[in-house]
Amino acid sequence: MELKQGAKGDRVIALQKRLTELGFSPGKLDGVFGKKTSEAVLEFQRQAKLAEDGIIGPAASAALGFDHIFHVPEDERWNYKNILLANPNYFGNVQDSAFKPVKVISSNTSYEELSCIGLNPAGNWLQATIQIKRPYGFGGYLCG
Repeated sequence: MELKQGAKGDRVIALQKRLTELGFSPGKLDGVFGKKTSEAVLEFQRQAKLAEDGIIGPAASAALGFDHIFHVPEDERWNYKNILLANPNYFGNVQDSAFKPVKVISSNTSYEELSCIGLNPAGNWLQATIQIKRPYGFGGYLCG
């Protein structure tokens, strides 16, 4: 994921705020990646000795400290439902399946972890507590 001239929204506001904090002038904090923001990005890239393309991609976002905002999850997380519909044994967790595993993952708790689960028989409902371990959600930052 990248930001460039013409982009709009919360991520652009975050970018504009960060550029201002670092002493670059992106103009109004309006969420519009216009000419002033583009000029500020180019100046930041120049001083950070990055490719001067006016685009906030992986290298520029890392230099700004925005890795968590521009993180793009792996395809297996992004397309989870479609992957399992096509191959229920994609992750190799279905024993004696006719489907061959593609990417065997066992106990990967680097994103989140189920820490507690309980059943209320009287109410016939199940509750769980999940620990979120990364500062970003799917395709963006946690509050996005």
